[in-house]
Parts: sequence; structure tokens; C-alpha cells
Amino acid sequence: VGHRLAVRGEPLDDERVDDEDEAEERDAELLRGAGKTVALVFHGSEVRDPRTHVNISPVSPFSDPDEDLTSRLQANADNLLPHVAEFDGLKFVSTPDQLDFIPDATWLPVVVPTDHFPEPTPLLRREVPVVVHAPSNKSLKGTEHVEQALQPLIDEGLITYQRIENIPAAQVPAMLADSDIVIDQVMLGIYGVLSCEGMALGRVVVGRADHGTRSRVPAHIPIVDVLPDTLTQSIRDII
Repeated sequence: VGHRLAVRGEPLDDERVDDEDEAEERDAELLRGAGKTVALVFHGSEVRDPRTHVNISPVSPFSDPDEDLTSRLQANADNLLPHVAEFDGLKFVSTPDQLDFIPDATWLPVVVPTDHFPEPTPLLRREVPVVVHAPSNKSLKGTEHVEQALQPLIDEGLITYQRIENIPAAQVPAMLADSDIVIDQVMLGIYGVLSCEGMALGRVVVGRADHGTRSRVPAHIPIVDVLPDTLTQSIRDII
């Protein structure tokens, strides 16, 4: 092995350490000393700076700096980002928005394996469309806003809503394949695995893919762009 990707800035072994930054730097030096090329790869909120996100986004899950998740992510970003900036090797991020926080990184796009995806049901053919949302993190995904926006449509009998949670990741594509509309997140301005799976299955994918994300992707992103206060009408327009 001539290369090593350090995922999320974590040390290479699974042993708990008192100072992960020190362990990471130690591991990098050991690998380089063995002739290996070392790079960092980040997948999400470990480097997403809440303070910066609030300043550049019209809506943000980080609007309350005293909220528990926001304060923890802010402390983590404040600790980690200076070390990332000092790292003199290659850096990769899995979503384009992370380039706002690590400008010298390279985007390493999310890829979903479709070989074993099930045959999807015909799109928007049933009398009442099925809308799904899979909140891996309810705060970051804006689940409260999503479900508030969908409730009038549920009450009117216009949609069937399913929240996907506590399901093994391998089973999620089958649930998406049996849906019509997939709602990812409405706060962060990005797209991730759920959106990619939904698009690969030919579903109508709804979420917030902001200008920063779209401007960095050299292709059309077939996601219906929404904000929390436009979601209800957007779903009405789709169905």
C-alpha cells in the first residue's frame, strides 16, 4: 500500500487516545517515514464550521449557537480546522460545501453502487403519492421543518408520508424504490447519499442544493430546490 487516507482526521488504530490531534500527527509522520503518501478525507460535520455556515446561508441548522449540537460542532471545528490548515498533504471532502471550510481541498464525490438496487415502482402513478424522508440527524436535516410542511398535505389526504429511521443502510434503497418523492435535507444546502440513491432510482428528489453547491458541480443537479417555507407548495406542484 503506497497511500493512506486518514478519515475524518482520526488516528489510524481504533484505540482511544487522550489527544487525537497529536495521535493523527504521529501517525502521519510514521507513515511518511515508511514512504507512504498521507491524505485526509472528511465526510461532513467534523469540518463544517457552524459560525461560517450561518454567515453564508439564508437558512442554517446552526442559528442558535447555544444549542447543544451546534456548540459541540463549533468546538470541534475550532479545534480541528487549524490542524487541517497546517497539514501539508492532500485533503479531500465528500460534499462541495466543505470547500467553504477547507478551500485547498479536492472534492471527492459521493458514489452509490446501483448493481443491486431493486426495480423502482412507476413514478407518481398511484392515487396518493408516497413521500419519504430519512433523517440520519434530525437537526441537520431539518426534519421538524420537513414534517411541519408536510402535515397539511397529509391532513388533506394528498400524500402518504414515511419517515425512514433505524433501518440498516442496505435496506434503504428498497424503501426509496417504493416511493415517489424523496426529501433529503432543507437546511444545509448540500446533497448526500440519500439524494444520490433517490436520483439513481429515478425518484423525484427534493432538498436544498444551494448556489454554492450547484456552482461547483459541473453538471445539472436534478434536485427540486426548496427552503423550509417553500416545501409545502413545492410538493403540491409536484403532485
